[in-house]
Amino acid sequence: MLNVRIILEIIIGTIVATFIYSFLHYLFVTIPERNHQLQVKSTVDDQISMLMKKVKQNGEVKGLYFNSSKVLTNVWGRGVMVFEYEFRVETTLKINQLRSLTELELLNLKIPQAESDDIETNLIITDFWLNKNQLVFDVANRTNSATQEYVKDIIKMDRK
Repeated sequence: MLNVRIILEIIIGTIVATFIYSFLHYLFVTIPERNHQLQVKSTVDDQISMLMKKVKQNGEVKGLYFNSSKVLTNVWGRGVMVFEYEFRVETTLKINQLRSLTELELLNLKIPQAESDDIETNLIITDFWLNKNQLVFDVANRTNSATQEYVKDIIKMDRK
């Protein structure tokens, strides 16, 4: 009878400890990380908006309308700052031409800074596709090591 009680206490203690650990992890890791992702996403959203205005100024892109954006961290892992953007596009450009134009404008994109000169963006396009009139692309914000490793891995995969 004593052995059953000890085993029952161990099981209940393990369940309670697991619950406490999960709650604390959610409180001190998951919530702050999600808040940070949303803050970074807001900044990247502003930069992508500036970028797509420049792309639209090209005569070959007649219409470019924002549909959605989302964080892809659930796909790629913790700390990787990758975001997916979807636009409805009206253009005569082929996918390679549209990607080249978008990447060129991204390279030339300067981010306004209040206290100093404009700075270059840390963004890089990691995936880009066009399905009928839906342009979808992924953008990585290379400000942390996890995202930099992700970009290196994507580049390696693209070379294969």
